[in-house]
Amino acid sequence: MARSFADLEARLRGVESRSERAEEDITSIITTVVETSEDVQALKSDVTELKVQVTTLDSKVTTLDSKVTALDSKVTALDEKADYLSNGMRLLLERQGLAEPE
Repeated sequence: MARSFADLEARLRGVESRSERAEEDITSIITTVVETSEDVQALKSDVTELKVQVTTLDSKVTTLDSKVTALDSKVTALDEKADYLSNGMRLLLERQGLAEPE
């Protein structure tokens, strides 16, 4: 099938038009990459800093959990001692006749 010169010219204009649009798109992409590269670097730095802070906070939470567990043990021990002292006081008062036996 033979093509006429006019058909070839029309086809060439279409290819040139698509080529220009592709070139504009590529230029736009490159411009966007260049314009946002500093923002991307800043975000990477912020993310790195946040990771450090999260790790630090995680460590502090673990330390606090350990301290809370230790305090719970101490409170339990104090409760037991208070019960022991209360029972001892009650027994002394009973022996002194100052309290009714339970």
